[in-house]
Amino acid sequence: VLWFAPLKNMDEQNRYGNVSFTIPMYDVVDRFGENFYEIDSMSFTGRRCKRILLAKQPYDNLVRVQTSNSDAELKKECFGRWWYKKLYCGFISNELELAIEVDTSDCEWLFKKCTQKANNHSLANSQGLGRHTDVCQRFNHFGQICPFAFSVEETQMKLK
Repeated sequence: VLWFAPLKNMDEQNRYGNVSFTIPMYDVVDRFGENFYEIDSMSFTGRRCKRILLAKQPYDNLVRVQTSNSDAELKKECFGRWWYKKLYCGFISNELELAIEVDTSDCEWLFKKCTQKANNHSLANSQGLGRHTDVCQRFNHFGQICPFAFSVEETQMKLK
């Protein structure tokens, strides 16, 4: 699987790293269909993360996300627009992580369709190390110093 998350403001700290690969959700759904399933949810101080699987095929043993429900975590709106709940219980930050089942040709298609954008990852290492951190998912969260704590400008220079 490949992991995706809804687009964030590039100037805000992005705990997932220095570069985002963006693609419209309607393109993803066109390619992979609408087999969305609940995987799990995790709660942290001040935020919650919901994980959803986008599968190529239906799975009878998984709980399907009802994207047409008004209270769905991930919702399909008119004209092919997609929306996700940004607040949980009205005040806790709600994040969405989307796992997509892929093969090699899907990866190639995604890479060609995506646009690269530099992120702000400069605050990595600013909250110490361990699971309490909210600044670097790959390194700080697992007790390591992130060697890639770059600003948007520094990342843009490295991408050139």
